[in-house]
Amino acid sequence: SGIIMMAMLQNSYTNTQSTITTAKVLGFAIDVIIPPIPTRVLVFAFLIGGVARGLLVGLLSFTVLYFFANFSLHSVPLLILYAILACSVFSLIGVIFGALSKNFDSATSFNTYFINPITLLSGTFYSISFLSPFWQKVILFNPAFYLIDGFRYSLTGVTETPFSPIFPLMFCCLTVVILFFVACIAVKEKYLD
Repeated sequence: SGIIMMAMLQNSYTNTQSTITTAKVLGFAIDVIIPPIPTRVLVFAFLIGGVARGLLVGLLSFTVLYFFANFSLHSVPLLILYAILACSVFSLIGVIFGALSKNFDSATSFNTYFINPITLLSGTFYSISFLSPFWQKVILFNPAFYLIDGFRYSLTGVTETPFSPIFPLMFCCLTVVILFFVACIAVKEKYLD
């Protein structure tokens, strides 16, 4: 489940961030902003593009891994929900960082110093029970942990979240809403910089 989720997160982020950064660097961002399209619609369009790419990569990864790994689906509705939430969170982060990037170097640094650490330090490829008690508590503040743990639960039925099953869903939904508003502000204020 970690490999599938990692591929989805990276592709969702990369789709939106590279689209926006390329438009800014090559100078055709103005063509996107000039039509009378509300900022929230523009952000939603970027979001849909990132989610679509992430889900497609996730489906392809799942299909390939299904032949090599012996696993069954614990909950298909939860699997779809967590996949959409995860792709949404990282697509919106990509929109924010794309809007804030001034060039390809700054875009790459966002990926190197923010995206990679929060995805790799979130229990993607290991159980958090291997961590010391201090780091087990720290990891609970990482939204990517809940996305990955929820996705893992929907595949295997095993969770590491010490809370009720509804808390991670609420936390992830709240994260999407907050990131959507932040993305709208970032696109409105910084997209043409």
